[in-house]
Amino acid sequence: MVEYPKMRKVLVIEEVETDYPEYDKFAKDYELIRYKLTTKEQFIADIKGKYSDIEAIWALWLGFMPIGGLKDDDVIEALPASMKVLAIASVGYDQYGVEKLKARGITVTNSPGFPNVAVAEIAVHLALSAFRFTTVFETALRECRNTIAARKVVAEFDKQIGSLETGKVSTLFQLGQKVGINSALSLRGHTAGIAGFGQIGKEIGRLLSAFGMNIHYLKRSPLTADEQAALGYHAVHHASFESLARASELLVLALPLTPATEYILNEKTIAALPDGAKIVNIGRGKLIDQKALVNALKNNKISSAGLDVFEQEPLIESELANRQDVTLLPHLGCASLDAYMNGQANAIKNIRAVLETSKPIHPV
Repeated sequence: MVEYPKMRKVLVIEEVETDYPEYDKFAKDYELIRYKLTTKEQFIADIKGKYSDIEAIWALWLGFMPIGGLKDDDVIEALPASMKVLAIASVGYDQYGVEKLKARGITVTNSPGFPNVAVAEIAVHLALSAFRFTTVFETALRECRNTIAARKVVAEFDKQIGSLETGKVSTLFQLGQKVGINSALSLRGHTAGIAGFGQIGKEIGRLLSAFGMNIHYLKRSPLTADEQAALGYHAVHHASFESLARASELLVLALPLTPATEYILNEKTIAALPDGAKIVNIGRGKLIDQKALVNALKNNKISSAGLDVFEQEPLIESELANRQDVTLLPHLGCASLDAYMNGQANAIKNIRAVLETSKPIHPV
């Protein structure tokens, strides 16, 4: 009897899309084990037991969030000696103990680049909503179901609580150019400061520039002449966050979360913003001191905000949920099907690269 070599095993964490050629070939070349996380204890038991010979873990979008991440010593120490690579299908890796994994001889890869356009589009959506107060108008329209009445109601927008006095209706017709004490504005001619000028930040700049905004960016050193030319639009360099804040009528946070960037938008840096500035965050929730943000919204230092990420994610604090001068999205930045599939395909390439050549494509 001929004995065929055993297929190398890959543990697939959470759901995966299968309707694309890269997956079909991957599933033929490797044994893919679908695994749903329940508890940390059960995961430890399984990887010490029936999955003790896996060589790779393929972490999809939710990753190890159901068990608090893959960063505790007891979980990392339980990973089998056979494991060579953890391939993350997304860009962020703050839920993973990267250095501890590397110390175990495990290569960690992520998928940079795949969500650039999708995330930038969400940033623009949030910017438009912050400038035009579309959440206020949409809420009013859903309540009164009358386009004229909805525009009259917003005249009674109470800035201190971020809500509508729906029992009060202005006697004057409202075009929609005013929301309480604030004005609905076009993007054109205003200045956007982008904190985090990597691939996503540059794409955000490209889109906002197309709307006619003046683009400023935060980076340790300015772009070279060639890098500036490659942008296709003009961008003004700032070496400090406070300098960028002072110039930003719209401040877009596109930074990774690090010890240096945690709560980078706080009471002190908010004070540097122009009065009535607008905030968009598509980076990480803990880039913002949320209490300071809410206080700034109440006193109109910040006139509006658009948030796709949150300090206590996945939970949203009631003070934000109750404010209609804040547009809220449930971390949708990269949630387009094309971006989703590109991230998956990239993780497959990284697993193959490590297991077949020992040369990862996107090591963290």
